[in-house]
Amino acid sequence: MGSTCSGCMSTEQPTSNIQNLPQSSTSAFIDEEKDEKENTDEPLKNPRKKKTRNSLVKKKNLDHITEAKNSKVLSKQKLEKELELIKNAINHLLLLRNLDNSCKQKVIDLMKCFMLEPKELVFEQGKPGECFYIVSNGRLELLTDGNRTSTLKQGDYFGEQALIDDHPRANTVRTIEKSYLWVIDRNSYKTAVENQSELDFKETLDFMTSVPILKSLTYEQLQSLFSAITIQNYDKNQVIFNEGEPGDTLHIVKEGEVNVIINNNVLRTMGKGSFYGDQALINKCPRTATIVANNLVTVLVVKRESLVEILGTGIEDAIFKNIIRTSLEKTSLLKDVSNVQEILDLMKIIYYTPGDIIIKKGTRKGLKLYIVIKGRLKCGMALIETYEIIGESEMKRNSKERHLETIQAESHSVVAEISKKKLEKFMDIKIKKINIIHEVLSILQKIDIFRYLTLDRLKLLIKALTEQTYTEGENIIVQGETGDKLFIIKEGTVNIKRNADIVRTLTSGNYFGERALIFNETRSATAIAISQVTCWILEKSKFKKIVDDRMNNALTKRVELQDDSITLNDLIPIKVIGKGTHGIIYLCAHKEKKSLYALKSVTRQKVSAYELYENLNTERNILMKIDHLMIVKLVRTYKDNLRIYFLMEFIRGIDLFDLQSKLSLIPEDDCQFFVACIVLILEFLHKNDIIYRDLKPENLLVDEEGYIKTIDFGSAKIVKGKTYTSLGTPHYMAPEIMTGVGYTNSIDWWSLGIIIYEMLEGIVPFGQNEEDPISIYEKVMEHNLGFSNISDAGTRSLVQQLLNIKPGIRNSGSTEKLKMHEYFEGVKWEGIICRQVKPRFIPKIVDISQEITRAFKAKKILREFINKEEAQDVLFRQNTKPNTNYNWDANF
Repeated sequence: MGSTCSGCMSTEQPTSNIQNLPQSSTSAFIDEEKDEKENTDEPLKNPRKKKTRNSLVKKKNLDHITEAKNSKVLSKQKLEKELELIKNAINHLLLLRNLDNSCKQKVIDLMKCFMLEPKELVFEQGKPGECFYIVSNGRLELLTDGNRTSTLKQGDYFGEQALIDDHPRANTVRTIEKSYLWVIDRNSYKTAVENQSELDFKETLDFMTSVPILKSLTYEQLQSLFSAITIQNYDKNQVIFNEGEPGDTLHIVKEGEVNVIINNNVLRTMGKGSFYGDQALINKCPRTATIVANNLVTVLVVKRESLVEILGTGIEDAIFKNIIRTSLEKTSLLKDVSNVQEILDLMKIIYYTPGDIIIKKGTRKGLKLYIVIKGRLKCGMALIETYEIIGESEMKRNSKERHLETIQAESHSVVAEISKKKLEKFMDIKIKKINIIHEVLSILQKIDIFRYLTLDRLKLLIKALTEQTYTEGENIIVQGETGDKLFIIKEGTVNIKRNADIVRTLTSGNYFGERALIFNETRSATAIAISQVTCWILEKSKFKKIVDDRMNNALTKRVELQDDSITLNDLIPIKVIGKGTHGIIYLCAHKEKKSLYALKSVTRQKVSAYELYENLNTERNILMKIDHLMIVKLVRTYKDNLRIYFLMEFIRGIDLFDLQSKLSLIPEDDCQFFVACIVLILEFLHKNDIIYRDLKPENLLVDEEGYIKTIDFGSAKIVKGKTYTSLGTPHYMAPEIMTGVGYTNSIDWWSLGIIIYEMLEGIVPFGQNEEDPISIYEKVMEHNLGFSNISDAGTRSLVQQLLNIKPGIRNSGSTEKLKMHEYFEGVKWEGIICRQVKPRFIPKIVDISQEITRAFKAKKILREFINKEEAQDVLFRQNTKPNTNYNWDANF
């Protein structure tokens, strides 16, 4: 569904005279008949690019091979000469030469020899591509529109696009004389590369986590480092490095054995999984031994500069802080602290030698928190290992106990410590109240209107709570009165009565009255204490001091979208607001509430023709899973005998593509704000294991308040680890997608780099004038990243980092670290999340109330309106395969 119409929005257009993006800039509502079909070639006023840039969603499997159908498949052995010919072709082809040697070998092993007689067709122009070919012997001709344009001879190769997708062949290829071809189809290629890449990935991660200094890295950091690892091969007796040489690399033996030599004596032999040079990563110290290959050896090499790019210059300090962070996440005391980085900075790291005393006998427990980050401590007969914490439980309960034994270092050790006094000052709360904070926090996070607030904002709300006790039989709130408070039951039992009936009974940990904080409504029920009840109370006046009007409005709209009781019969159609190859988007209004929605409908005929079963289910599952103020909200889905429907939030604004087309260049301040919004969106998605996979200006909407909203989740996927599907929009696709070796969420950061460049330079950085994905990939791999308009060093640095060929470098190992990049200096991250930052560019929305009034007066019937629109629609594709997805729509 990546190429489905861009969705639940109106694409507003700003006036042409917007150079400084004033807040009053005008925009025109989308034309009723505007058609955004995927295959339109109508040019825009700005000739630099077409309106529609297709998302490529490619099927993995071929049903059967139809190319070279008259060939004979020979069981021909690959002799040395043939292997040399195939390897030469692979190493010249940009798409394949960047594969690891293990993947290349798998591809070579799977290549089959086809023999064709003279004048036989290999493939035909315009037909979907299926195979890649290398000429082993013979001659062939390449024809374009029936005319010979070139000939192919031994060693030539052709058809490589088919390894990525089923893009139509640009030429016809036919044999001139009897010819022999080495051939691999897309299925075999993808399977081979995927399986080998996955095997290499898992094995390498296992190797990496066996190294003590890498063991503390997060999974995200390990993934980042994986992409920066290089593989080196050594022959028997070859010196890998000499004693005394400067060292800045860690080596892990993948295959073979090495000898460790000191003073010409073999100290030991190390085999698969062994490592050496780890201290060089931290200290950049001279080699303390000579390492020589004992036989054929393959080594994984981790460079110090790669660790620096991911962790920062203080590698040991970063590793230590990783251990501290992991340890803190296991505590109940600090696991929910949002600004963990500041806690890490407050902790004192102390180095101890064997026998040094860390805590003296008789010292009061709980005055300090200790974390062992290296080595081992001894307490009497007991041992305290790395990652263990001393003093947490005692600190929480304000213990008066004292240590009965001295705790000292058994080996060279490193311990982090922080005092209770310093923690309380930082957290602005007494440690003994921390359990109450966690209890109330867990309740607030369940309330719809609070789920979009940051942890810091929620803690401010907790501080604003007051406590009140009610006697048995006392009314806490009364039906019909105007509400202005939220109540959370601390102790006791409350009956909720509507009229004379008890509708539910609430006990400790439950809440009521939350709508009063954002809506001016009368109470819909009475709450009566049926025992003595103590409540925490949040008043509306205090809530509004913490959550301003802008955020309050966003919360109000979001809560209204929680109503999933709406039926299709409740909706009045107003007009079509978008069309795509797969679906049509309608602007609809609720018959009674008059609230606006976007309704996307996809016919079952198209679901079958384009095989959208999995795509639609994935899109639904992801949108049902996530809820974020800067992501389009799915209200619910429907189905009937003719269609599948998505009822969505209606967003009014302008997408970044149209904004760029109108302005050519986006002012730097506005660009920074847009980019910060996108970073927060990606951070949220990636934390939920979602890769967006089609990040581009068309899918990023600037809403009526000037904030970015992400739409169209048809290409998104829930992934832990790597995935392999080739999809995206070519100019925004990361290079690793093309090769098929697998990718992680780092592809989204690459796409962001392209978007920043395009906003500030006016063109995409690679392959601006190219249409063919392979040609674009070649430009990407050439990586001639030049700047014409971007002069700011911080901006250039960020773009260069995001567009790094090595995926792991793009976000510095974590989004948290990326947000610390100099480009984002001055960005108020929490202010953006809570909508307290006022954007400079605000699209002016055209009043459509008359159109809505006309629709209500006409009493349009939704299904009749949809039938009329679909009658004009054209189905460009038919699927002749039998449908085996009988229950695919069970969740709709």
